[in-house]
Amino acid sequence: MINSLTPKAKPMFLKIRTLVLLSLLFFYAGAQTPETVLSAGAGVVVSQGQYYVDHSCSFSFDKISDTTSRKILLSGQLENVAVQDDIDCYWIKFVLANKDNNNNEWLVDFGSWTHVQAYYGDDVRGYRQKTAGVVLPYSQRDYAIGGRSLVMLDIPKGSELTMYVQLKTGIDYMERPVNLSCSVYSKSAVIDTENIKQNALYFFTGLYIVMFLYNLFVYFTIREKSYLYYLFIIFFALGACWQNTGYSIVFLKDISSFPAQKTNADVVVSSIFGIVLILFTRISLNAQQSSPRINKIFSGIIVALVLVVIPVFWGNSLLATNLSSLLGLITTALIIVTSVRAYRQKYPSSGLFLLANGIFMISIFVYLLLLMIGVGNTVLVGFLLPLGSALQIIFYSMALGNSINVLKRQNAESQGKIIEQLRLYSELQDKINKELEQKVEERTRELKESQQQMLQQEKLASLGEVTAGVAHEIQNPLNFIMNFSELNDELIEEMDTEVSDGNLDAARQLSGEIKENMEKILVHGKRVDSIVKGMLQLTRTDPGQKEMTDVNAMCEEFIGLSFHGLRAKDKSFNASMEKHFDSAAGNVSVNKQDVGRVLLNLFTNAFYAVNEKQQDHREGYTPLVTVTTKRNTDSLEIVIRDNGNGIPQKVRDKIFQPFFTTKPTGNGTGLGLSISYEIIKEHGGSIKFNTEEGSFAEFIITLPV
Repeated sequence: MINSLTPKAKPMFLKIRTLVLLSLLFFYAGAQTPETVLSAGAGVVVSQGQYYVDHSCSFSFDKISDTTSRKILLSGQLENVAVQDDIDCYWIKFVLANKDNNNNEWLVDFGSWTHVQAYYGDDVRGYRQKTAGVVLPYSQRDYAIGGRSLVMLDIPKGSELTMYVQLKTGIDYMERPVNLSCSVYSKSAVIDTENIKQNALYFFTGLYIVMFLYNLFVYFTIREKSYLYYLFIIFFALGACWQNTGYSIVFLKDISSFPAQKTNADVVVSSIFGIVLILFTRISLNAQQSSPRINKIFSGIIVALVLVVIPVFWGNSLLATNLSSLLGLITTALIIVTSVRAYRQKYPSSGLFLLANGIFMISIFVYLLLLMIGVGNTVLVGFLLPLGSALQIIFYSMALGNSINVLKRQNAESQGKIIEQLRLYSELQDKINKELEQKVEERTRELKESQQQMLQQEKLASLGEVTAGVAHEIQNPLNFIMNFSELNDELIEEMDTEVSDGNLDAARQLSGEIKENMEKILVHGKRVDSIVKGMLQLTRTDPGQKEMTDVNAMCEEFIGLSFHGLRAKDKSFNASMEKHFDSAAGNVSVNKQDVGRVLLNLFTNAFYAVNEKQQDHREGYTPLVTVTTKRNTDSLEIVIRDNGNGIPQKVRDKIFQPFFTTKPTGNGTGLGLSISYEIIKEHGGSIKFNTEEGSFAEFIITLPV
């Protein structure tokens, strides 16, 4: 390791040996290596020196500076020694001579070398070592300013300094050094240049931030998607400005791995930027209509830009960089072509888009041209791309604003035409409405009459279903009345006989029995009267009035009527009934006629369902219909449940629709549940159902209290 050469870790004789060796080395170097003279000015290029190609990257400073090994150094113009793609390590040796009258501090700029180890003589320690390199963490660089790879040297006036430098490069061909030369600047000149660069950078940064905030406000105002893509473009352009000028590392200096991962990050960010730029171009220039074929190619490029980052995760950054660069060239060319086509088709703001893209392309061309003719990386050259990008951003903003204005004008014209058409349509509609109103009134009157007839027919149909049950209900009390009436006749004859015979006590006893029988006749007569009144209510056509009604008694009455109605039609039918009445249910204000019809309809449907399931001859099946009442704080619930086949999934949305029925033709009108739903709704309540196909169905009636 190089650090093992530190004199502090050596005995005294090693220090003496090192000083003697370095003295001989410096003398030999001064005799063999041409010197580079430092003088006032912007800087000088170290072109003369010696070099060694370290194929295995195994030479150390001790080895390269040894008197026997240093003979392998080749003399030549360092500018003429091209860096080979398959070699990553070089050694160079050169001499710097300070002829400047004002400067003692100098900075050696090693360009884009990834790792730099510089060694030079020191009268105190024998030699000094300094490090630099573009992938070296910011805190470990000898002289950290911007993104430059600098080594600072203190060379007194009239003195010389011999340097040995190990140079390493990476795999990114776009940032590989071209040759082995380096540049030397006075420290003050570098600081002045960097101050100018920083001021220019702050200017562009402020411009980008203002543009970003303004267009962010516009985006939240109009919610136009093109502005959202444009905001991303501004963000990436700002990042590219800091990256191109080498100052991105200043912000990321606390991330020690950032310089080493710069190439990978560039590929990922470039792919994201390419995708956003394509989306922005598509929507801004309406590529789907102006250039449909290119629009399809754009879709393929977006997929390729996503896939191009995969080699990065496999450690093949060079392949990813090459593919990303190729896709970038294709994308740029297609965007220019799309802009030209949109301009020919006179699409709004296409000229500004073409101008924006053209200016940026010109800035790239001029930048590359200046580098090719050897102008060097001056402040002007360094800011050509940010300047072109800034102008592109500004013209993009102007194009978007103009597009919005054009669209507003077109919308205003379209709205004017629409308003005129609406006015004509309104006049025509008024005329048609007047004619239709008369027809609607006539049809409404006819519909109401038909509706009343349908309701009456449904009432009669419901009445017909329970007639047999009603007859059965009336027959029982009538039998009691007839039996007690005949018994009273016999008792009266016996009483007359006893009176005639003078047995007054026996006559009084018979009179009491006759009185008890009369009371029973009265009770059963009232029962018949109640049933008849209920029948009359079902047949009434007037809406009737609400009255306080015993809910439990009403449920008891109509479940019996429904059951006996089915029994009258089918003597083989039988079903169990369970009644879970809440003693607190009490009375509720309802139209007993209407709610009674609802209960009668639901009970009839329940008995029909269990009877239908029973006819399937299912073993172990017992038909069961349950009615439950429950009083809540502000409502009363009536739940009617059967264990029939349930309601099929496909018809659940239709059961409350008029004329819909699952019963065979002739067995149902399809109006029962529809009318029931309307009746409960008119009472301010609701009717819902729960069901499981093949298992059960239950209807829940909720009435306000």
